[in-house]
Amino acid sequence: MWVITHTLSGMALGIVLGGRGVSWWAIVAAALLFHIVLDLVPHWDYVRTDRSALWAVADVAGALAVLVGARLVGGFEWTVVMAGAVSALPDIDILNALWPSKKRIRLFPSHWSGFPHGSAPPLPGILVQVLVAIVSVIVLAVARG
Repeated sequence: MWVITHTLSGMALGIVLGGRGVSWWAIVAAALLFHIVLDLVPHWDYVRTDRSALWAVADVAGALAVLVGARLVGGFEWTVVMAGAVSALPDIDILNALWPSKKRIRLFPSHWSGFPHGSAPPLPGILVQVLVAIVSVIVLAVARG
């Protein structure tokens, strides 16, 4: 999944769990597990395209804008914002798309070659990510009241 998709879904998870009094450490663990679960869902990743560096920059910039905007403009609690950041953090692996080398380093388990990472053609793979993002935004809006 894209960084921004993991960011929004992590924030939704953070607001739901945080609203139930779940500890920060449990939210961190849940956000990382949620990243793995979402990586199992068939989706389209831009890392195998000719423009992966451009996609990576736009994706990370969008995710950072969401996190900063959620805190500074939206007034979301820091635990919600941090849950989004933690959920997206494993995708730091995509930043090596900016390197000139073709060798790709994968640090997070759901990015390793033996992991059953979901894959789909562009159109359905993008639509599933948009759906996850929309559901996440709805959860954030409903949870805030």
